[in-house]
Amino acid sequence: MTLTQFGLWARSLSKSERVQFADEQRCVISLYERHFPGLRNVRVFKVLVNVVDTVQRPNVGIAAGVALVEVPFDLHDYFRAGPTEKKRIILKLLQDGVRKASSQLGWPLAPFEAAYSEVQELDYKNEWTWQSKKWNSARTHSAEIHCIHEIDRFDAYMIVRDKEGREVKRELLFSERPNEFQFVDHFGKLKWISTTAVELRSKGGEHHWTVELDEQQKGSFLK
Repeated sequence: MTLTQFGLWARSLSKSERVQFADEQRCVISLYERHFPGLRNVRVFKVLVNVVDTVQRPNVGIAAGVALVEVPFDLHDYFRAGPTEKKRIILKLLQDGVRKASSQLGWPLAPFEAAYSEVQELDYKNEWTWQSKKWNSARTHSAEIHCIHEIDRFDAYMIVRDKEGREVKRELLFSERPNEFQFVDHFGKLKWISTTAVELRSKGGEHHWTVELDEQQKGSFLK
């Protein structure tokens, strides 16, 4: 089994607070997961850090491939914090949990520390490009989907560049709650439907977003 997933949980929260906490943590934890190389030959695929007022179970438990770790913290401080401080709290709680799991279960600490440091070096900035850029049939413009994962939302932009790599258009396609369950199915297929129009279609084909170049942006075709 390979460890690749992480999460925070707090049983003491109300239902609405649990939803908010689950959504907001993903901007930091998905960034951490992206820079974590994976840990093979362990009994778990996920570490779940249970944030508690007082630790009742000091030993790390394992159930159905999930390592369960208790870490103490007053989450009232989290909900009073601003976006930047919330990101720091999320990362600290996660790292406190994985350090405890690493110590008790005999895992090497280095890959966890590397992911932790990478998130800090990136200043918690979770931005990425979905798949690779797509060229139109004339090879005059390329399109790519640029994603910005924040504490309170997930934004996806269509960016169109000319053949020199200059950005000629940026358009917001959608904003969603910052939880992968809300937006992952939007990413189905990116395709140029003409030399001047490009479309993102959802996995099931129920939704699509189209971006067209205006006359000024079509300049490459008129030369």
